[in-house]
Amino acid sequence: MVFLFEKNVKANDKTYTYLCLGHTKWINGRSKRIWEITLCRKDQVEERLHDLKRRLTKKPPVPREFAFGLVYALFSISKEIDLIEIINECTLKREQGFSVGEYITLLAINRAVTLNSKNQV
Repeated sequence: MVFLFEKNVKANDKTYTYLCLGHTKWINGRSKRIWEITLCRKDQVEERLHDLKRRLTKKPPVPREFAFGLVYALFSISKEIDLIEIINECTLKREQGFSVGEYITLLAINRAVTLNSKNQV
């Protein structure tokens, strides 16, 4: 639950009272503060009211994803540097299914794009 509270801070022989927003949760039978945001000093509320309204009503940015061409770009780079052939020269495998170089390249691209396990490839 989010709530408004006052926090006293001592600095240079003075005590300032700050207005803060905080969020607490019950963890192991005790109330624990998850986060807190200091808004302003209590004596500066009227001066900073416009700034506070702007900060509290601002919508967070919407994340956008641009990874649609990342797989193709990484695979074309691996072809340019002949990564598959270099790995195949260093390893031995029977002629069935993917070669070791193709398999390692696909796993590396998978790890670069999304953090899936080897079983999810």
